[in-house]
Amino acid sequence: MSPLAGGSNSLYLRPHVRYIYCLQLSTNPGWTVDELEGATMLCKFCQPLQALQDQKFVTCSYPDPEYFSKAATEGCPTCSLSQKNFWGQVPRETDGSLKAHWRRDGDMLRFSARHGHGKSQLSAGVGLELKLITLNDDSLLQNNGCWAGTTLHVDPLSDACIKVMDDWIAECLHTHSICPGDEEVQLPTRVIDVGPTNGSEDPRLVISDCRHGKYITLSHSWGKIPTITTGKATLQERLNGIPLSSLPRNFSDAILITRKFGVQYLWIDSLCILQDDIADWATESARMADVYGKSYLTIAATTSINTGTGILHERRGGVMPDKIGNNPEQGENLYVLPHIEGWQGAVEQAPLNLRAWTLQERLLSPRVLQFSKQQIFLECQTTVHSESGIVGVYNAPISNRFPYNGVPKSILMHHDGMLKNKEADPKLFQVYSDWYTTVRDYSKRALTKGRDKLVALSGCAHEIQETLHDTYLAGLWQRDLQRGLLWLRVGRRYHPRPHTYRAPSWSWAGLDVAVRFPCGSSLDLPHEMEVIDCEINLVHDDHFGEISSATLTLRGKLFRSTLLGESLGAVLKRDGIVSEFDPDEMDIDEAFAAKGSYFFFYVTRTRNWFWYLVLEAVDAADGVYKRVGLLQELQMKTSSHRVEGEMTTIKMV
Repeated sequence: MSPLAGGSNSLYLRPHVRYIYCLQLSTNPGWTVDELEGATMLCKFCQPLQALQDQKFVTCSYPDPEYFSKAATEGCPTCSLSQKNFWGQVPRETDGSLKAHWRRDGDMLRFSARHGHGKSQLSAGVGLELKLITLNDDSLLQNNGCWAGTTLHVDPLSDACIKVMDDWIAECLHTHSICPGDEEVQLPTRVIDVGPTNGSEDPRLVISDCRHGKYITLSHSWGKIPTITTGKATLQERLNGIPLSSLPRNFSDAILITRKFGVQYLWIDSLCILQDDIADWATESARMADVYGKSYLTIAATTSINTGTGILHERRGGVMPDKIGNNPEQGENLYVLPHIEGWQGAVEQAPLNLRAWTLQERLLSPRVLQFSKQQIFLECQTTVHSESGIVGVYNAPISNRFPYNGVPKSILMHHDGMLKNKEADPKLFQVYSDWYTTVRDYSKRALTKGRDKLVALSGCAHEIQETLHDTYLAGLWQRDLQRGLLWLRVGRRYHPRPHTYRAPSWSWAGLDVAVRFPCGSSLDLPHEMEVIDCEINLVHDDHFGEISSATLTLRGKLFRSTLLGESLGAVLKRDGIVSEFDPDEMDIDEAFAAKGSYFFFYVTRTRNWFWYLVLEAVDAADGVYKRVGLLQELQMKTSSHRVEGEMTTIKMV
């Protein structure tokens, strides 16, 4: 990388997308360096490291293993690193010289170490993916994103750490035009009054009676262990008070955090919804868009696998970056950042964000505090902050990028967002595409109760409907059915359709599989079919929630085909042409073996393909069918006759 400024330069090491720092001993694998400690001066044996400014390869030689303990105590940070993670593990009876090799390949810096000879040799390897940045003034470090002086506090609930989060939130509230403010709003039906900040009173459940105020929401994973809930029999008990000691760690930690922010109310699903009252659960689950969307912020128990894991964990503190050497004559300094997990590993791949319910909780919330093991992140509609400053490729404003780890948060901008303007019509196509991207992410996530498939995304659907003003049809949108019907199962494993009905065969929501929409970004698809009607019967009074049945009536071209034997798999023959299709959920050898005729229903065409739904007759006399797969057929100059035929009306269930 070229110097950012001329004159005397300093050398800094900055993570580039990801930062990996792992040491491994052949006798004890898995050592991980968490930080560099100590003073800012290299010992005499580590001085060659300063040559990394200009050289590609540096070797440091040391007298014996005992040396590192002494040098680390005297303040050499690289000796401290070596002592803690490698040389400190070398058997004391082992003799021989010690060498550490550093190699720089462009922006990549690699480390390897050797001790002893022959079969007794121990080795360690370190891979760091780093960006090298040269500056002529240490004071420029902060302005260039290298986080000079950034402190990671041991206690995430310390006053200093709370101030960092308060500053992030204040910036969001006062400078982000598309992020909601902190106005008082109507509280959810029930909320938890967390009590005084000094903890002199226990929290208690309160019925809001439409009062207004400010509240925080919790996003967490229930896990497989029993947890405290509110039911019809325990409601009065919760109203009287909830001893903090009776709560699992996720809940008690969330209460402590809420108190620290000076907010009176907290919403937790298991305590604020009557879990044994079907009507109350249906009513409250239909309000998720408002509950999370109007909250002051959401606390995310990012690393928790159940309610007992906890949100607040003691971290290794430290100031970043650490200066590990300098050269006064040339004005050069060498800095190293401690290993700390960035956004992708700490948030996107964390247990919480692999659960289905938590997707809409995250997308709907105006601000989310992600509590990872090593640091805290704040994500809002505009940007992402982290304690370390290490965010990675996600520094761009959320509203200006797509997709956001597969999920475009911009589609859920509130009523003053760009998609709400009168000039929004040209952008509606993108909103539909964004929905398909959201479903793609959602369908990969784990869901404990299959009947929640539509419910757990209903809040997002409700918000998007406010923009589209379209009719929601069991996970799809009526005006964009030509694209929506063309969903495709991802992966080769076959998952049978659940025995309990949750969605029609033509909806992705009927299966427990990951899906994608191959035509989700295709613009101006030809209208080769017509939507006549769609009849949906709801389980509760929520158009975005559970359904008991659904029938879609379409008018288009239907073609008969035959299955070419179970040994060939999902292969159909029509008019002498053989086509392989993608089955939705069937094991071909078992499910198709004894079946009769199958049908192609022509949906649309793209530049190179004809697209069909593969149907099986349920009641051929009445024109009732169910979807069993998707077929794309190569479109050639001489194949236009393949989609010629009479229009017919069918019903899909």
